[in-house]
Amino acid sequence: MTPVESNIGSNIGKLVESDGYLQVGIGNVFGGLAKGLSENGRQNIRIFSEMFSDPMKDLVEAGIAVEAKTGFAYGSTDLYKWLNNNQKVEFLPTIETNDPAKVSALKKFHAVNTALQVNLLGDVNATFGADGARMSSPGGQVEFMSGAARSEGGKAIIAIRSTAKEETLSTIVMDLYQGPVTTSHENVTHVVTEYGIAVLKGKTERERAINLINIAHPKFRQELFNQAQKRGFLNDKDAPMIKLNGAENVK
Repeated sequence: MTPVESNIGSNIGKLVESDGYLQVGIGNVFGGLAKGLSENGRQNIRIFSEMFSDPMKDLVEAGIAVEAKTGFAYGSTDLYKWLNNNQKVEFLPTIETNDPAKVSALKKFHAVNTALQVNLLGDVNATFGADGARMSSPGGQVEFMSGAARSEGGKAIIAIRSTAKEETLSTIVMDLYQGPVTTSHENVTHVVTEYGIAVLKGKTERERAINLINIAHPKFRQELFNQAQKRGFLNDKDAPMIKLNGAENVK
């Protein structure tokens, strides 16, 4: 875990509420999750997820999560040893864990997933690279995000590093790579990077663009603002709302 993952975990911890449900996607971007929930005093979390991974094991061991229901496990050898005969984790068919109707019926359901890109509307690409090649599978992201967005008190969260390829690319973009949208902006309530939290639920296109630019890496914010201006999302009057300077890089 680097400071980037630590900050992302802290920001996720501000959004996930105690006495709620939690689904987490795949990736070491979630390495700071247990730390983030702990420092925000979260407790009595119930894991309800397609996949159970090492960060979820950390939540149970820390006493933050009190139970877990999942479809399968994927992680380290230590994770598999820990799961053996562990009564705190129940395995269910994924047709049950990934049912959007069941997810939406659970109050305070938090779906936390990652992606390759998020555009300034909040549309998510978690599947295709720049050349159009498939880089990943959406897994259960679509089902959990749509269910969480409709859960009473729920949140549908995309957590993503602000850059890729050694800080040469911004993951917050004007346009996604060619290919279908993995999760549409209607099913994303928040986006988190190491630079903060963008609230999208109930926001206009202008507000979404401002909030997302402000959690992009500082060196890409001016370019994103210029692109948003050309598309008519923003204008000169919005410039003071963009934090172009004063944000320290997270190393």
